[in-house]
Amino acid sequence: MPQEVINAAGCVLRMGKGQASDLAVMVVPAAGGARFSVLDDAGQVFGGSLPFLPNHQKIGKNASGAVVAGFGDLRLNQRGNRGDETAEPVRIFLDGRLIYEHDKLWWFGVASDGSSYSALEPLGGGQSQLLIHNLDEGKRISHYLGDRYDVSNAGLPYGLAYSADNRELHLSPSYSGDSAGMGAHHFYSTTDAENVRKIRVQQRSFSSVDVARFHSSEAGYFVYGRDPEESGELPDMVVRREFNWDDGTAKDTWTRAVEAWISPHSVRVFGDGEWLMFKTAPRNPMESGNDRAYRLWVLDGRSAKVLIDFPTAATAEQLARLADVMHPQATVTDIGTMKGATMLENKLLVARELLAPANSVVPELAYDVFSLGGPGAAGKPELRVAVNRTPDNLCASFDFPRTLSVIDGTLTFAPSRHFQALVRPVGP
Repeated sequence: MPQEVINAAGCVLRMGKGQASDLAVMVVPAAGGARFSVLDDAGQVFGGSLPFLPNHQKIGKNASGAVVAGFGDLRLNQRGNRGDETAEPVRIFLDGRLIYEHDKLWWFGVASDGSSYSALEPLGGGQSQLLIHNLDEGKRISHYLGDRYDVSNAGLPYGLAYSADNRELHLSPSYSGDSAGMGAHHFYSTTDAENVRKIRVQQRSFSSVDVARFHSSEAGYFVYGRDPEESGELPDMVVRREFNWDDGTAKDTWTRAVEAWISPHSVRVFGDGEWLMFKTAPRNPMESGNDRAYRLWVLDGRSAKVLIDFPTAATAEQLARLADVMHPQATVTDIGTMKGATMLENKLLVARELLAPANSVVPELAYDVFSLGGPGAAGKPELRVAVNRTPDNLCASFDFPRTLSVIDGTLTFAPSRHFQALVRPVGP
């Protein structure tokens, strides 16, 4: 029932991505485990019960509309500190039918386009195998990993995720200090058990802060950052590199210099590699007052064109860019604190924490929504949307671009009225 979940403590909602962006999976605690429901804009697609309370939820949808949903209670991102022998159950459903279950996995995934699901099964002694069930082709593939992904120690040496096109599983090195993606990257095909690719990435120098972000084995982005031990520092560089596996060559298709320090933890790739996002700050700590260097950038991944160049410091420039979505008497103190940024359904969402109203101690939350096809990098947000989605309120009553709604008494996951207004066709 809607009143059981909307703004309810303990309710968890995860939104789909890509082809499944019109879906959400919702989980609520229940006696002996949990209940779940997959929702779209018409209501429940399917639901069921689980004998455990999951801390991981995954969802995908193929072109014909079939929905794959997976749930797991893993030690990865676990609650508390559970030992190696703890059960780590996973259940995966296809259109409501249970198609895979296991009581001890290290990781599992669901392709956002519903083409496959995958599971990392421990074999004992730190050994594991990556199993892939390709639903499009109706076949199962196994990649033996040996001890490459060993979770018996405190820190994981690798992360594991689907590539942007869902055709590979990407085993990526964990962070090393401030740098990210340094070391060997392994790509396992979801269609061919013999197709395994490896790319090794090295830092520009021993102490430089560098980042590698692949969206497949055929292309990725590289950020070459500052080297504090170099007297004449080079500018931070962003590079798109493509890999030709037929002749074994790599080619840089574009390079862009950035006259500021690129925060390594902010570098993210969205879509099918179409967009690269990162934040910058002053290169020299002595220049911390250089507000011009505090920026949020979004680049077109194919051409390096700057789509968004927005100030993140609360300055007169930011106030001017936000003026159309704020009240007429707004000042710099009304801008609020930027809490993060992401992309959903071709929109850039910048999350803000605003000053608490006079009669409340709880700050207001909002998204500033930018179009990536707008008037240029120096453009303004299309609108500011109030939200109440937080880590403690994932089943929020108002969100963007889609939110839990009650339509004719039915709980749905539907486009918000603000999103509907943005995408509604304009007549002649």
